[in-house]
Amino acid sequence: MAWREVGSATLTATSARARIGFVKAPPQGGVEVWIRQTSGGSNFKLGYCLLYLENEWGRELGTIKVWPKVAGEAYRLGDGLSSVVGGGILWLEPRSYNLRWLDSMGSVSVEVFADETSDLPRDRYRSPGFVDPVDVDLYLVQAGTSGRLRF
Repeated sequence: MAWREVGSATLTATSARARIGFVKAPPQGGVEVWIRQTSGGSNFKLGYCLLYLENEWGRELGTIKVWPKVAGEAYRLGDGLSSVVGGGILWLEPRSYNLRWLDSMGSVSVEVFADETSDLPRDRYRSPGFVDPVDVDLYLVQAGTSGRLRF
């Protein structure tokens, strides 16, 4: 799994919503997105935006609040929900009461990344390998018929 750039947008006081780009939704549900503010020297502290994935079935994965930050932040859209179509267009919409602040700032630009889909379970553990303190490989032995390794 890897972050893939979906797109970028510039929000102004006159923008109702911004089209970011197409995102595939994994069969197990949800999409992980990372949003980074690319304009201005400080975080957009004055409000939040709504982020949603839209397709012909509507907003299948729901809507979440996001706060653009210069350092970036990861969010999970549609946790536990799956998409009938398998993806859609990602939209970012500033709240109407934030538009006056956007007008005073000029604009806010953001770039959005999405985690590529995978068939791995969400609670997976990724490691270069299991070793003991003296670097001897350790092996897992099945002790039942099914289950997951949890840490």
